[in-house]
Parts: sequence; C-alpha cells; structure tokens
Amino acid sequence: MPNQSTFFLAVLLVSFVVQVSYYHTISLADDVKWVERVKNLSHDILQLPIHIDFKDNHDNFRYGGHPGTSILLPAAIAFRLGAHPQYSLLATIAFINALVIASIVLTCHTLRPYSSWWLIAGFIVTIHPLYFYGTPTNVVIGPTIALLFLLALLVYEKRSRPLSTRLAWFISFIIGLGLSTRLPDTTFIAVPLIVFMSAYISFQHLLLIVAASIFFAILFNPFFWFIPIEYIKTIILSTASHIVDTGSPGFQLTPLWVLYYTPLTTISIFLAVLSFICNRKKIPVSAPFLLTLFLITAATSSLFLSAKSQTLRYLYPLIFTWDILLPLFLLRLSDQIHFPFITNVRYLTLARQLTRLFIVSAIVFGFSFLAIYNLILPGFQGAI
Repeated sequence: MPNQSTFFLAVLLVSFVVQVSYYHTISLADDVKWVERVKNLSHDILQLPIHIDFKDNHDNFRYGGHPGTSILLPAAIAFRLGAHPQYSLLATIAFINALVIASIVLTCHTLRPYSSWWLIAGFIVTIHPLYFYGTPTNVVIGPTIALLFLLALLVYEKRSRPLSTRLAWFISFIIGLGLSTRLPDTTFIAVPLIVFMSAYISFQHLLLIVAASIFFAILFNPFFWFIPIEYIKTIILSTASHIVDTGSPGFQLTPLWVLYYTPLTTISIFLAVLSFICNRKKIPVSAPFLLTLFLITAATSSLFLSAKSQTLRYLYPLIFTWDILLPLFLLRLSDQIHFPFITNVRYLTLARQLTRLFIVSAIVFGFSFLAIYNLILPGFQGAI
C-alpha cells in the first residue's frame, strides 16, 4: 500500500469524480430551495452591508434550520467568485463527501489492514443508492455520521494507547461538520458517542473534543458569527417542529417500505443481532461498540417513528453506518464456513478465498444494482 497521504488523495480524487457525476445526473430533493439559499447567503454576508434575514417580505424562511452552512458557505463563496449557483452547490457537496469518503476508507483500513473491508466500504459509500433521494444535507450527513461511528470504534480498539491529539482534533472536526450540516441529527447521535468514547480517553482529551467540536460548529456556521441569539431561537423552534411533524404529510413508513429501500441495511442489522446473541466472541466489531450502535439505532428509530409524518432521510446516518459494516459481518461469516470434504490445505485455502470473493462480488453487485435501478427509475426523487 502507498503512504497514507497518497492513498487518501487517490480515494479523494476518485470519489469526487464519481460524486460530481452523480449529482449532475440526478436531481437532489429541494434542489431549487438550496440554490436559492446559496444566493441568499452570498448576498447577505459576502457583500456590504452585512445583514442576515431569516424571513423575506412574504414571511417565508430564506434559510432552513438544519442549518446546512457547511455546504452553503463554500457554495456561496464559489458563487460570489463567479460560478453558477447550482454548480457551486453540487461541487461543494461532492467535495465534502469526497473528503469524508476518503477518511472512511482510511479509517476502515486502519481498523482492519488485512481485510478488503476498506475497499468495499469505499465503494458502498461512494455510489450509495440513497443519494438519489436525499436533500443536500442528507447526502452529506449520512457518510459524515458513519465516519463518526467508525472513529468511535477506532478509539475503542486503540484504547490501550493514549488517544493522539491529532485524532481528537479530527473527531472534533467531524462532529463540528455534522453540527453545521444537520444540528439535531448530529447532536442526537454525537452525544452518546462522546459518552461512549469518554470511557476510553483521558478527561483532557474529552474536554478537547467537546470544546473543539463547538469551535468547529461555530466556525462553519456564519449565522453564529452575526446573529447568534436569533439563530439559536430559530434552531429551537425548528427542532421542536421537526420532532412533531417531519417528512411528507400523510406518508407513513411501513416495514415493507423500509425493507424495499434498505434491504442490505436490514441484512446487516440481522447479522449483527445474530452474532451478538449467538457468538459474541467472534463478532467482527467489539461488543460495547455494537451495543452502543444498537441503542442509538433503537432510540433514533423510536423518535422518528413517533412523528406524525415520516421520511426515511432522517435515518440516513444509521443506514450508511450499518451498510458500511455489512461487508465486515459477511466476511467474518465466511470465515466460519467449513469444508469438511476438502482435505488438501491448498484447495481448502482456495475454497475460502473463492467464498470471500463471492461475498465481495455479491455486495458490489447488490449496491450497483440498487444504484442503477434508482438512476433509471424516474419520478421518485424526494419521495422518501
């Protein structure tokens, strides 16, 4: 393997090209609204006099409460420099996701250097079919929170050594990125993950992560720079509203809907539960981490399903996380397949390698099929 910097840059480039191609092929949900928000932010803070209004003359919100400024701010700068607003938006989303995807691949390789997990995980998160149904913030927050879960797993598995300050700053950067993309979702997941990590890091590093996360959240959010009090009020009201009413009016997710849109996620959760109950010593990730993931999944899903109206987009962080873990569960399952009829060591090794190859190919085919299926299926953007 080449050095980490070269490896990271190579994955960054490939994923950026794929992501740009994706977003120029499909139409993201609420695309028109976000292009307008790019123009609004550029007009409000990138030219004098600086003045931010959340509502226009018709009492309509000019910005969302997500807040999505991790996307809006770079896109607004690109727009102010002369780029087309929609291209600025799509390129920003693609670049942020490419950074996150490259970090996911590198983290997976660090966790399992002798496994092909990093390669499959990178493929999954680069072409994930649910990109076709997300808003700009959804398609960024999914892989971002998945990376945060992987970093929490890395902290646990490296707990015998002191946490490096560089890793603590990077974890804070990812949390800050999430908070400035979708604040409620990130808070609901990041807080229990920080509690989980606090058992394996020093108190100084815990304080650093909390303080630096807040710093990055403010740094990436210009609303905190100019109108912090008004913005905090808007966030509180928006979050309270989203907990009660979310998604499309009258749309209710049923188990069949969830299974239809997330078949591989369902398989991943099933394998995790089965491994946790039947053979906890041989699960491919630590039991404390998996238990934490179970609890966060259950709590988030319960809150989501209690809403009057629902949208699968709010589960993107968990879906992406479980999908990234799927290859790990299947590859571990392949190690437990025995071939008693093969006595030759050479043929036995070949049989196991072919089994792993079949599993990898099945995962690649499954996600490729879902991506192509969604690409050629018109009229469903924003439906979930």
